[in-house]
Amino acid sequence: MPRSPRVPSLFSVLLALLLCCLWAAACTPADPLAEVRELQQKGDFVGSLEPLRELLKERPGDPEVNYLYGRALINSGQPSLAEWSLSEAMKDPDWLVRAGLLLIDGQLSGGNLDLAEQTASRILETDPDNVEVLLRRANAYAHSNRNEEKALEDVAHIEALDPGNVEVMEPKILSLIDLERYDEAAEALEEMGKRIEASGADVGLQGWHCSTSALFTYEREEIEQAEERWKDCTERFPTHPNVVENAVEFYDDRHEYDRSLEVLRRAHEELPESRDYRLNLTDRLVAMGQFEEANELLEAATKDAPAYLAPVVWVDLAQYYHKLGKDDESADAAEQALTAARALGPPNPMILLEYADAQIAAGRLDKAAAVAEEMTVEGHRELVRARVAQERGQLEEALVHFQDAARVWPDNPYGRYYAALAAEQLGRFDEAIDSYRYAIRLGNDATDAKLRLARLLDAEGHTREAMETVLHQALGDPKPKLDFEGELLTLELQTKLGLEDGAHERLRRIAHASPALLGRATAAVAEGFRQHRGAAMALRVVRGVQKRSE
Repeated sequence: MPRSPRVPSLFSVLLALLLCCLWAAACTPADPLAEVRELQQKGDFVGSLEPLRELLKERPGDPEVNYLYGRALINSGQPSLAEWSLSEAMKDPDWLVRAGLLLIDGQLSGGNLDLAEQTASRILETDPDNVEVLLRRANAYAHSNRNEEKALEDVAHIEALDPGNVEVMEPKILSLIDLERYDEAAEALEEMGKRIEASGADVGLQGWHCSTSALFTYEREEIEQAEERWKDCTERFPTHPNVVENAVEFYDDRHEYDRSLEVLRRAHEELPESRDYRLNLTDRLVAMGQFEEANELLEAATKDAPAYLAPVVWVDLAQYYHKLGKDDESADAAEQALTAARALGPPNPMILLEYADAQIAAGRLDKAAAVAEEMTVEGHRELVRARVAQERGQLEEALVHFQDAARVWPDNPYGRYYAALAAEQLGRFDEAIDSYRYAIRLGNDATDAKLRLARLLDAEGHTREAMETVLHQALGDPKPKLDFEGELLTLELQTKLGLEDGAHERLRRIAHASPALLGRATAAVAEGFRQHRGAAMALRVVRGVQKRSE
């Protein structure tokens, strides 16, 4: 008798379906976005960059991809490049707050207070009671030193939503001090102390409160009390950024430079892994002429640093050598930085850029050109190609690469500056003037663009505009910052314009502060007089200075 067909059991059907699903999953490529999330969860932000770049080609409008890319850029030391991707992520309502908070934090840490306020305001249009965003906008207002009333409005809003909030006291106190409402500021400082004690706030807020109390006391000219408070703050919070920075400024203001050095030494000793404190201490030692100790400090860091920090400490040593004009030693240190970075995986884009810069400065152009081909950041790659071409005298080619670099890296003052140099060397002076102006807008004191632009303007007969250019100050700066070359050019332009009183006053200041530089300063004044009133007057000026110095 023939058997009837066997009907599979429900269990066997489900098992077959499960096996098919597992087989399909095994054969399907892993989700690249899941891999990126895992990399970032492990802290490997540099490793997540390349997969994210590929994903952006496929999904340019994906808010999560843009958010993760911006996060990776910020955490790999490229915050300015993260602006665009985070702004894109914010277009999606579900990612508005998360991407916006990350963008605001980057803008605040970079000092872009106006942008931070704008980004916060954009979020608050749809989420007006978000305390985290309100707090960031209040800080942006307060630290700008020009929107104190708006900061206090946000403070009042936060205190209504979250009574007893400790963090809100920072923008409140800063704004009250800037508005010279000192009695209210004193009350707010006392209230903050009570809130800190009641809430057990973290050390960061405690240190800020201590530092601000000491600053406030000093501003009220209570000198002895300020001295006591700074001593207390530096003993209790020796590594707190606000305490260290403001204590150094306090002691510098009182010409107690040894005390400032002591504060920086203690911060470095307590937190030797801090790059900021190591570099600040190095800069201070160099300024005080203690080069041997500064050198030992940085070299010791290269020996003691764990593997993951080795590339950075070698870069710091390379930059230190470059400042001293030791470009061969700088290039060698940059080689070590790149070797250490490669040992960890694909090098951070900034390490590659630092390496290329050091090789170019040392005249090792082939090495810089070779590493440019390895760069994944287009702006870096084009900038290095441009600089190599420029150093080889291929100026037309250099300008093409500078233009490509500016297209993808528009906020880099150095690219604009070197492009101006190339245009000036080619005799394309209008183009050079435009590029110098752009470089100044992007970084007022990042380069000597002001001096070069001023000389070009003066050569074209625009002497007054040239002097205004030298004295141009960034928004918020109390006075223009001039190095000695800037002082010399200002002297020459002042006398050329007939502003003799101002020139004599500047000359007296230089003679008092830096007697060894009086000769060059006198020559600058004489040149200005020669052009304005003739050689005979220039000679009388020189003889007059000689008589006063005898």
